[in-house]
Amino acid sequence: MKWTGLTEEQFNRLCNCRSRKSDIIPIARCYKDEDNLSPCDALIATLEHLDCNGQFFDIGEVEFCRMVTRI
Repeated sequence: MKWTGLTEEQFNRLCNCRSRKSDIIPIARCYKDEDNLSPCDALIATLEHLDCNGQFFDIGEVEFCRMVTRI
């Protein structure tokens, strides 16, 4: 995976399993561009990736939909 859409700070947080909620959309955009995913699938892939690294973000349905529209 190429993380060219992330800032250096976002990339470092991702690598150190310390991503913030504000990092979710940029990470999802990387998934979307790299794997040619829909915005919804890219967001799901991002949340699964972060969850596998011990970073769980409780996102409700409304917030999820808002994030999808921003990806």
